[in-house]
Amino acid sequence: MIAKLIVASGKSAGRSIAIKRNRLLIGRAEECDVRPLSEDVSRRHCEVVVGPADVWVADLGSRNGTFVNGRKISERTKVADGDIVRVGALELKVSCVDPAAKAGTEDDVSRWLVADEKPAGMFDTTQTMPLQPAVEPALPAAAAVAPDASAINRSPTAASDAVKAAKAAPGSLPVAAGAKKKADSSRDAAAEALKKFFENR
Repeated sequence: MIAKLIVASGKSAGRSIAIKRNRLLIGRAEECDVRPLSEDVSRRHCEVVVGPADVWVADLGSRNGTFVNGRKISERTKVADGDIVRVGALELKVSCVDPAAKAGTEDDVSRWLVADEKPAGMFDTTQTMPLQPAVEPALPAAAAVAPDASAINRSPTAASDAVKAAKAAPGSLPVAAGAKKKADSSRDAAAEALKKFFENR
């Protein structure tokens, strides 16, 4: 059981007090964990004890008494989440969390987040590529053009022929079977474009 006390009223309302070592002593004495500066609070007024499954409040023989939900207690009293413990003018709200339930909730939420909102970079972008036959060494940068995919799939010799054709005409794109071959290569087209550019200047 994880428990804490939350100040319910006054200037410090909303502040929480952790219960360490499963026991919290309230009073004006220096040994106390919480020391309200009020004459209504005894030197050792009361204690809050956290067990494995329950939280208890016990009055330690204080002069003005300890109250749980407005009722003065005379013996050790079990408290639950949301109960109000009053010591003098100080009101403390009990907050209890079952660690097993908390862990389960966080686990469920994290699994839900992973299932519905994958962070960037977690999508699988791999693809299965067909095995390709071995071809001759890589072409120079100017002629590094992929041969016709259909030729590679037909046979290794067709792939080799496509590579040889690309080497034979550097700077030009391979022509698909059945398509008309253009008269001008890309190099000629670039030269023509430069010529027109300088003529117009």
